Amino acid sequence: MGNEVFDVAKGTGAYWATLPAGGTSSVIYVLTQTGGSPPIDTTLEGCATLAAVFAAGAIEANFTNYARLSHTAGLQVSIASHVVTFDDTVDPVWPTAGGAVNNNLLRLLACYRPATASADSAILPLGFYDFVGTTDASNLTGQINASGLMSWA
Repeated sequence: MGNEVFDVAKGTGAYWATLPAGGTSSVIYVLTQTGGSPPIDTTLEGCATLAAVFAAGAIEANFTNYARLSHTAGLQVSIASHVVTFDDTVDPVWPTAGGAVNNNLLRLLACYRPATASADSAILPLGFYDFVGTTDASNLTGQINASGLMSWA
């Protein structure tokens, strides 16, 4: 498994990531758990919607206190040496993650949600990252990597 950019985001991911947060659109974070037949990286890369990610076999987390999180502030986009990079300088946190229901986590997905009430078929996946751990009612912080949330040439 790895840290990859979805094909659908390679051409316009930087644009989606810079659209204003709040209001009706935002970048959101979705966690997946182990179980079923998790899709391999190359299958995930080809998914054009969040619905397609789940149809490919990913299972969304359902631990106690889980919710999809919107990025709140600090999304930065840069282009240098023909490489686009963006990062959320404020890591997402799921407080008191788990307890009554716990999950073994597999991946963290960053997605662009065009409207607050968007169906999964309208949510565009941007990148996915290995995010292995088990919830235990403690706070869960989505630290991605120091080089940025997404980077592609």
